[in-house]
Amino acid sequence: MKIFVTGTRGIPDIPGGVEKHCQELFPRIAAKGHEVLLCTRDSYVIDKKIDEWRGVKLINCYAPRRKSFEAIVHTFIALQRPAGIALMWCILMQLVLPF
Repeated sequence: MKIFVTGTRGIPDIPGGVEKHCQELFPRIAAKGHEVLLCTRDSYVIDKKIDEWRGVKLINCYAPRRKSFEAIVHTFIALQRPAGIALMWCILMQLVLPF
């Protein structure tokens, strides 16, 4: 199964509760044989540009470093990519989901 994740700042070692949850959960899902693609916010991973971490493929996407726009712009850009199952880790960002 192909799983696409957005709504998080990124992994590994990015501060935040959602980020810690993603850092623990998605490598375990990838170890079960699923393809996990996690979209990171480039301003948080700028010094750690890696393509994969513990079986999770990391996709670096632009996000403005401004609290009021960061999550919604990043999520909108991330959802332009084709995905199997999309998981979003931010309730408000469901506003940008295509129905």
